Amino acid sequence: MPSRRFLYYMTRGNAAGSPYIDLQLRPAELQAIGHVTAQWALLEFLVRRETRGLARHLGIDTPEDAEAISFRRRRKLWERLARKAFALFDEELRRSLEQFPVELNRCDINN
Repeated sequence: MPSRRFLYYMTRGNAAGSPYIDLQLRPAELQAIGHVTAQWALLEFLVRRETRGLARHLGIDTPEDAEAISFRRRRKLWERLARKAFALFDEELRRSLEQFPVELNRCDINN
C-alpha cells in the first residue's frame, strides 16, 4: 500500500491548482497508450455494429450478449452470427448458381 506522502506527490495539483495524477510517463509512452486505447475503442464499435447488422440480416432480434461487458462474450456472439450469415449466403449462392445451365469445365478461354 502506498504511503500517504507518496500518494500526495502523485496527486498534487498543477500550477493552475487543478489536481492531476503524475503518471511518470514520457510523452511518447502516453501517446502509445492513447493510440492503443483508440484502436480498442474502434474495435469495440465495429464488433457491436457488425453484430447488430448480422442479427438484422438474419432476421432475429439483437441478442442480449451484444451489450455484454465481457468482450469475449461479444466476440463469440459476433463469430456465431457471422458463421450463420455465411452459411445462409453460401446456400443462397448455391441456389442462384444452379439456375445457370453452363458447365464451367466446357468453357474455353482461348476462343
